[in-house]
Amino acid sequence: MSKPVVAITRPKDRAKKACEIVEKLGGEAILAPTLDLKPVNTESLKDLVSRKDELDWIVFTSPTTIVSLNQFYPDFIESLDCNLAVIGNK
Repeated sequence: MSKPVVAITRPKDRAKKACEIVEKLGGEAILAPTLDLKPVNTESLKDLVSRKDELDWIVFTSPTTIVSLNQFYPDFIESLDCNLAVIGNK
């Protein structure tokens, strides 16, 4: 029986753990990133930062969001006076 071959399409910087799991379970992981996520200082991010005092909650659904905030607004997260939630395992 040949080992299963699994394509991992996550961004390269986030694929290591998935590849390790596939290989640990006896498969062969093929890394094929389909996205390249980069921090950007969008108008919506600027608006969020300017309205931070209005927030009751902020929910982070992507590590890149936190990278963007830390890169463009290094004191933002520490200065929040609201509840924080994070979706994901990191």
